[in-house]
Amino acid sequence: MCAIIDNKKGDIKMTYTDEDIFKSLYILNKSAKKSRDTQKKAGKENNQRVAKAAKTRKDFIYNLKHLAMEKLISEKKLEFVGIHKQEVNSSSFYLAFYKSSLGFSYHRPATKAEIKDYKEKECIRMTVVPAFQRHSFDFGYKKAVEILLDYLNVTQKDIKEKNKKQFSEQTP
Repeated sequence: MCAIIDNKKGDIKMTYTDEDIFKSLYILNKSAKKSRDTQKKAGKENNQRVAKAAKTRKDFIYNLKHLAMEKLISEKKLEFVGIHKQEVNSSSFYLAFYKSSLGFSYHRPATKAEIKDYKEKECIRMTVVPAFQRHSFDFGYKKAVEILLDYLNVTQKDIKEKNKKQFSEQTP
């Protein structure tokens, strides 16, 4: 991360490295999975207030993740690796699998075209991805959100107003 000062206005504009952006996606992805697990547990315990709050937070994170991934893909900073098939209970979810040049990897719901291009035998079967973090970084959730919002040049309000159905990740 580095700061650039606009000499005309005196504004400070942060610029972030690709690594900062990839770390931010990782942090948010794990946080979304914690919210997913919280939502599921609260639903089982009939705690609708907590379940709703966890769902709202999870949806916000996945919307932000989706937009960041789409931009990274368009900038050719994420490479499509293949399709993973996640089977949970009696449902199947097809997830497009992407990797960065720095070794970070992410999933997003696969498009119909991606699923069609990959035959069933080429799909890698996977279980639900756990929420625990394998890596720790020098910043946390709030900074990760700030980095991705800045990278996308949007506000939290912009993300919340996006069509949730369009961006909401299909997680069991």
